[in-house]
Amino acid sequence: MSMLSATGYVTGEPKEEEGDYGRYCDINLRFKFAHAKSPVNYLVARVYGARVKHVLDWIHDGSQITVHVVI
Repeated sequence: MSMLSATGYVTGEPKEEEGDYGRYCDINLRFKFAHAKSPVNYLVARVYGARVKHVLDWIHDGSQITVHVVI
């Protein structure tokens, strides 16, 4: 099991959408690795269910957030 923690800034407002597995919203995150050759990286985090309301209330364009990904 591997884990990635990315701290960066949200690009664009999260929007609620309806999909095959219910409602969801995507958070687009712009971040940098400490010693990477590419200056900027992007990550899309998808949130489902009841957490969508919290994302829409608290996370906006330009907000700094941390995303933890377990692979």
